[in-house]
Amino acid sequence: PDRLDGTSGVEVVRFEGDMKNEASFVLAGPTILRLPPRQQTTVTQTCSVTADQTVFGLIPLMHNLGVHFKTTVTQGAESVVLYDAPALGEDQPQVPIAPVALHAGDSITTECTYDNETYSWITAGHDGGEMCFSALLRFPTSATIDCQM
Repeated sequence: PDRLDGTSGVEVVRFEGDMKNEASFVLAGPTILRLPPRQQTTVTQTCSVTADQTVFGLIPLMHNLGVHFKTTVTQGAESVVLYDAPALGEDQPQVPIAPVALHAGDSITTECTYDNETYSWITAGHDGGEMCFSALLRFPTSATIDCQM
């Protein structure tokens, strides 16, 4: 096996006092991908917000074939783009955003564009596959979304 050299670490910050909100990530996007060979393909998934929550950060999750990533929140008739930029390959930074209060009935749309220059169909997965998720940092942790629309 290949050997990795370098330094890694985890910083632990202890919290004392009353915790107001505990945050977690939720994945908004398609679980099934089928990217045809030798084509550019855009995949879109809209997820329904099923409980009130506040979003304050996101990680655009794609792999190496991704060329563009976009996340949009729709509240009533108004849509707000949270993120819209070229894909960064395996570099998946956490992007801070101004807090957005989401309510049941709102929606989150994740749009990923891929350039599959291979001669093979590419599907979802970590091992040689692709993904298309808006990993949203939000609270409360019990709030849910439904991507099975």
